[in-house]
Amino acid sequence: MRAPNSHTAASILGLAMATTTLFAQPAFGQRQWLGPEPVVGAGSTEPPGATTSGPHGVDIVYSGPNGHLYWQWATSPGVYTTPVDLNDVGATSGVSLVAHARNKLDALYRGKNQRLWTSWWDGTWWSAPTDLGGVQLKSAPTAVRGGPHKLDVFYVDQLDRLRLSYWDGGPYWSAPAEFPISKVKGPVAVVTTGPHKVDVFYRSLDNRLWHFWSDGGPWSAPQNRGTVITSNPSGASLLNPARTLAAVYYRNNIGSLCVLLSSKRGAWVSECSGIKVGEKLSAITVDEVFVMQRNATFRIWRK
Repeated sequence: MRAPNSHTAASILGLAMATTTLFAQPAFGQRQWLGPEPVVGAGSTEPPGATTSGPHGVDIVYSGPNGHLYWQWATSPGVYTTPVDLNDVGATSGVSLVAHARNKLDALYRGKNQRLWTSWWDGTWWSAPTDLGGVQLKSAPTAVRGGPHKLDVFYVDQLDRLRLSYWDGGPYWSAPAEFPISKVKGPVAVVTTGPHKVDVFYRSLDNRLWHFWSDGGPWSAPQNRGTVITSNPSGASLLNPARTLAAVYYRNNIGSLCVLLSSKRGAWVSECSGIKVGEKLSAITVDEVFVMQRNATFRIWRK
């Protein structure tokens, strides 16, 4: 499908949760939390994939209830275009979106046969959906650029084991690799703080937050961080000469949005917002996250 030529701004929905609430926080640099703020969408039940490295500052792609993909982008902070229907791809999960890895935008998702699928935008057209083969997924994939390969995609198989597929610049994707990690619940969070430096966070079946990583060599053994979480974790990275930061969002045991932050691979520092959220999250940046509430998407951010 050809990208549209006009950027028609969409107004924010007048939903019950639209009132913005300010939460002052004493931790981590005295940042303040704002939101939740509703985001216009097409009725998805899964949080969108988001990237800040795409053509529009913030691009989001998400799956609708009919198996279609939809594309929106920010015209100003918190204001998005009307959804562009990218047609039926048979998506059965949420979407992970990365920019400038294999194409201008790469969307990864679980397809109608439960395997890993991709659609991409080359700057002019969206591709037809492509089946990447391999095993069946139990939940949405998580893609990251800047890891050991040009594009790495982590996902959970039907037996709750963690898997990895990657693209290294050639014409083909890898076969699915299997980590010696099982009992993984839902999508994982993957962040990077530099070339080949990757941290993976996941929720175990007993709702504990686990963490493992690679500095370019072998993967570490998984570590239980001792934190009870009641959502899928979702991460974002910021890499530039002035600031290197990784953030992993999650819902704690009392239903509040929390975040783990690490600067230049330093210690992970936890901060909780006091804002009650649902169990489906999608990080936008290290300071912003989408949350799902009653099948609607809301934005929460730190200032």
